[in-house]
Amino acid sequence: MARPRLILLGWAFALPACGPTVTAEPAVPQSAASDAPRNATPLVAGAWGSVRSGRHGLEIPLPSRGQWSVNDRQEAWLVAQHSASRSELRLRAWRAPRANAPESCLEQARLWRPDLPEPSTATLIEQRALVAPAGYRGTVWVGVKQVGDAAEGDAVAVGARTGRCFVLWYRTRIRGNAAETVVTENLATVSAGVIDRIREVGIEDTVPRERRP
Repeated sequence: MARPRLILLGWAFALPACGPTVTAEPAVPQSAASDAPRNATPLVAGAWGSVRSGRHGLEIPLPSRGQWSVNDRQEAWLVAQHSASRSELRLRAWRAPRANAPESCLEQARLWRPDLPEPSTATLIEQRALVAPAGYRGTVWVGVKQVGDAAEGDAVAVGARTGRCFVLWYRTRIRGNAAETVVTENLATVSAGVIDRIREVGIEDTVPRERRP
């Protein structure tokens, strides 16, 4: 897969706040993306493999699939980490009121995860409409910012359809020479290769079929 080029946008967007009051989830230990040494390497857009979550009803492709550790049981979010590129991806889907909207889905996610980044805090690389999964409407934004001596990149996708919401949050943080270049490459791979290829799956997709003798 050719690595896509992202175009810098000189503006940001904000989504309106709405939704029920929910207690925020407790802080989690530092992730692979939060304490990156200087020898991080970019994600390679190859050796793709899928992660299928019956719990969330979604399937996502990951580059260099065998290098990711995936935990879909320890907390309410699916958490995937790729230590070599200092990457962490979080995914959550849930039932919502039938007449819902991406804005209310995002607000609910922020109640669960107050550390979910705002696009206004970063230099936006990309902002666009969600294209996957089929039947969902929503937004995608990708941005970079400086955090101390590290370059930090975030990609956030939020989607809604009748009775369902999902949020995907990817973060990479890298220090050292060419850190911003590596971060931007990671974000490009995730934006086009992961976010644009999310697929909704049903129970028939997640239960192994019985083999006949």
